[in-house]
Amino acid sequence: MSFSFTKMHCNGNDYVVLETFTQEIYDLFTLSLILSDRRCGIGADAMIEVAPCEEADAEVRVYAPDGTDTDVAGCAARCAVKLLRDQRICEKERYRLKMPAGMVEAEPVSFRRRSVSAVCELIPMIETAEKGSVEVEARERSYRLYPVERMGRHCVLFADENFADTEGIENVNLAAVASALNSLPEWKGASVQLIEPSGDGGWKLRMWIPGQGEARANAIGVAAGVMAMARRGLALPHEDVRVAVQGGEMVFHVADGTLFLTGTVQDVFDGVSRF
Repeated sequence: MSFSFTKMHCNGNDYVVLETFTQEIYDLFTLSLILSDRRCGIGADAMIEVAPCEEADAEVRVYAPDGTDTDVAGCAARCAVKLLRDQRICEKERYRLKMPAGMVEAEPVSFRRRSVSAVCELIPMIETAEKGSVEVEARERSYRLYPVERMGRHCVLFADENFADTEGIENVNLAAVASALNSLPEWKGASVQLIEPSGDGGWKLRMWIPGQGEARANAIGVAAGVMAMARRGLALPHEDVRVAVQGGEMVFHVADGTLFLTGTVQDVFDGVSRF
């Protein structure tokens, strides 16, 4: 079997992206294990399949490095839009994509200039039945977290409420915190975000994704952090909300109950694989 693919990255998170509109590809589970391997394959944080869909412009499936399907891949929608536009599979001003955890809308920022180096994802500020914060006990420690249900389950923690005695979120053992929270049945499989002010009017965020580890960037995860800020009652700026992650800075604009996330999606290289 021979097929083409594109290696992409968003804020340092890298992906092998392939489409099944014009080519047939089998055994995607095994394929994702091989392609994502950083020693014997191409190397990626996840493999993304962009497939035909009757309900939307495309269905986007995300495979973690261990081959399992995942619904925590915030950059997948932007990668899919870039691939659809660049390969002229579907050219639109706004795309509707079927993702693992629901429908997503995204659009090329530079559509008029026929460039999709940046893609804007529209993320509704959906409120669930869970309001505010909850206190949980995990492995003999108490945590105050803000639950957010948006394209996956997220546990958002603020440093000043949980780690006031720690000098900066960089010094928190995030893997241990995520393991503790994921040990609770009600939070098993949830991603964990840790936030603190950056001192320049913005925010810093670290995120742990089960099955993947600490992410350099994740659009949905950072959006969950911004939603948690609103849950906590923090006043969001009228201008942009800037959130620094390991892979760089993500910028949100809040308008009419929607988060507009603009981020750069870059091609690394195109290739052909024989499997």
